[in-house]
Amino acid sequence: MVHVRHAHRLLTAALVLALLAAFALGAAGTARAVQNKPSWTSGDYWTLRGTEGSTTVTVQYTVIARTTLTFTGGTYSVWQVNVTTTAASGGSSFTITTEQWIQEADLGIAKEHSSFFGETTVTYDPPMSQAVFPLSFGASWSKTTTQTTTTVFGTSSTAVSYDAAVVQEGDIVTPAGTFRAAGIQVDQFGGYEISYYSEAAGAIIRVDSYDNSDVLQGRLDLVSFKYQAGSLGLFLIGVGAIALVVLLVVVAVLASRRRRRPMMMPPGTGPYPQPGYPQGYPPAYPPQGPPGPPQGPPPPGP
Repeated sequence: MVHVRHAHRLLTAALVLALLAAFALGAAGTARAVQNKPSWTSGDYWTLRGTEGSTTVTVQYTVIARTTLTFTGGTYSVWQVNVTTTAASGGSSFTITTEQWIQEADLGIAKEHSSFFGETTVTYDPPMSQAVFPLSFGASWSKTTTQTTTTVFGTSSTAVSYDAAVVQEGDIVTPAGTFRAAGIQVDQFGGYEISYYSEAAGAIIRVDSYDNSDVLQGRLDLVSFKYQAGSLGLFLIGVGAIALVVLLVVVAVLASRRRRRPMMMPPGTGPYPQPGYPQGYPPAYPPQGPPGPPQGPPPPGP
């Protein structure tokens, strides 16, 4: 019974260690202070919804396919992303569908196309960075791009300078879940906007719009999404935790068997006769009772 209890203690300790390790692996994504670039896959999508005044706005980003764009400044590897925006107010609504071509490396917008007010195409050479990874609190950047706009009226180009800064970092609670995120502030006409990027979701999970008096004017929150790279990461964490549990259990079982194996005894020292020795020799235990008479040489014959 001593060996059984010892094995149970080893097994319990192994399971506790495995659970602690699994918890640490699972919590690593939420404790990280740095947000890294995403890894998109065709079919990923993110839906954000919120209100601005009396208007409800829903925006869905859907990753379509990877392609390349060649501008004067170079060739860029980008993802084609469909953006569907629906606004509803007072019983009426309208929907706008646009296309964007975005770099994963910095969420840089390389091209936008819309046909809502006639065919309009805008390109940015180099792509206009929405983030400079890895994102951490206090990081900032200033860049310049050439914006070219083409409409039915013609084409025009202009140099555009822009800057942004990571002003917040922490847990953001949305209808789709709680995410560790970095808040990126960009100044706009009449105010500014803070977009919260989360590596776990692979995209922006919240957008807050403020006026110049720091009063919140509108908010979009993530309500649903599909990010296949994020799902793979969770799956690998789960597989790793299970493998760790199995390994520790095996180690505990082997250790208990090793302790329960009977010790080999020298020949003739056990309660049973050993090969090459007569029954009872040498004796298994010390002789009992008083010693016998002394033994000497035999008496002389007559």
